[in-house]
Amino acid sequence: MIRVAKIKVGKAMKNTAIAAAVAGGVSFALCEAAFGVAMTSFGMKKMLDTITLEPAELDYYKNHPEEIDDPRIWYDCQKKKDLRLVSSHGENLYADFLPSTRGSHNYAFCIHGWTSTPKNMGWQAQHYYNLGWNVLLPHMKGHGKSEEKIVGMGWPDRFDVMDWISYIVNLDPAAQILLIGSSMGSATVMNVTGEQIPDNVKAAISDCGFTTVYGIFANTLKDRAHLPAEPLMSVMRLVTRLQAGFDIKKANPVDQIKKSRTPTMFFHGEQDTFIPCDMMFELYEAEGCADKDCLAIPDADHTDACKAHPEMFWLAADRFVSKFMDLDA
Repeated sequence: MIRVAKIKVGKAMKNTAIAAAVAGGVSFALCEAAFGVAMTSFGMKKMLDTITLEPAELDYYKNHPEEIDDPRIWYDCQKKKDLRLVSSHGENLYADFLPSTRGSHNYAFCIHGWTSTPKNMGWQAQHYYNLGWNVLLPHMKGHGKSEEKIVGMGWPDRFDVMDWISYIVNLDPAAQILLIGSSMGSATVMNVTGEQIPDNVKAAISDCGFTTVYGIFANTLKDRAHLPAEPLMSVMRLVTRLQAGFDIKKANPVDQIKKSRTPTMFFHGEQDTFIPCDMMFELYEAEGCADKDCLAIPDADHTDACKAHPEMFWLAADRFVSKFMDLDA
């Protein structure tokens, strides 16, 4: 009887081990597929969310600027400089640049989000360009002109933005820089402010930022795929470390901004269904700089804060930034 019992237990353990191995293999395959969609340049091209004009349409708007009602179209119609630099890690970085028409020393770094492009920062670019500022718009890792195949979700990207800061300060030692980012671009901005950066960076605006990469992935699993965070998130953490070279639990804007000394204004749409608005309040509380503020914009979905209520957004943004920079400089 004892031998029979041992055989039954052994079979049960074997079956459990096989089931666990199969489940683990399926989980790993699912997470690798998810990584390919969400964190590669191939996935970004497939999911790119923007507008594209035909050549005839672009020519028409260039000749009829009074009919432009979308800042992305305005952006396409502008004469931009293509900037390239070799990063501190030996990679080619690319950015669009709109030079000031007034010889200003003010620079707005507009950092786009996930599945996006510099063009989608047209609302922010147009605002600061119309103030007479210089506007720099980097192509984030895995997006646009970037040669990187892996998306950084704002974590390794922080070093690229720091290289762009050094680039501008070397060109213009009197530069006064504002960092403004949306979604993943907001996370990038927050991650930058947690590093040692020049005093030329005067302020930052974080729009629809997330607290951690792990947190936003887990939230997406729950709200969009209706799946529990574990064990898939542990597997996704492993896949990301293997493929991207960083830990999504350590890719943490919350911890970064605790070290920040850059005045920061936080915005978020109250109706954001992708990154919960509650994350903004957690970020605001964690922000280490004494000069900080936050504003939830009603009726605004993800990254729509400056579109749903532009007067409310820009009044608050300009009032905050003007404490640290001359808007007309």
